[in-house]
Amino acid sequence: MYRQLMDVLGCPFCHADMRLIASDGGEKVDIGTITCTDCTKEFVIEAGMPVLGDRERMARVSDRWNEGMLTPDLYKRNLGNTRQWYDSQDEFARFVDRAAAVEGFIVDVAAGPGASFSGALVPRLPSRSHFVMTDAAAYMLHGLRDAWLDEPRDARLDFVACDCNGLPFRNGSLD
Repeated sequence: MYRQLMDVLGCPFCHADMRLIASDGGEKVDIGTITCTDCTKEFVIEAGMPVLGDRERMARVSDRWNEGMLTPDLYKRNLGNTRQWYDSQDEFARFVDRAAAVEGFIVDVAAGPGASFSGALVPRLPSRSHFVMTDAAAYMLHGLRDAWLDEPRDARLDFVACDCNGLPFRNGSLD
């Protein structure tokens, strides 16, 4: 995860500020913990992805996806489909273009296996943008992140495992 993500993260339970504890000092954090400064709940960063929420509840929300269904080809195909929608659907293209004009953080809640608008939007975002994909299924986000590894983009991408009923953002940190 990019350290800049800490500018908007908040406790998924009380939405207070969070404190990052990481062993590496670079712009990206691969392993560490994030602790709420108010209720002191602690969350892990695994392979560059913060897992923010109640793991049991997140597992119940994401249990409808079978890991075997989510192949690397599926993620790539879904990203490509959103690019085709952009090229063939004027209303969708207008929506993507308006979103691409946003500076700062953009959050995709329940990103799924890449069938959202991210495939069309992310390549159009400028370097000052920060796109955050969230989902309850961490394994799904790992697959989506892997699909983005060799895709051209200027914007920063982060992937946050969380339950959308308790989004991990500080109150007032996002428009």
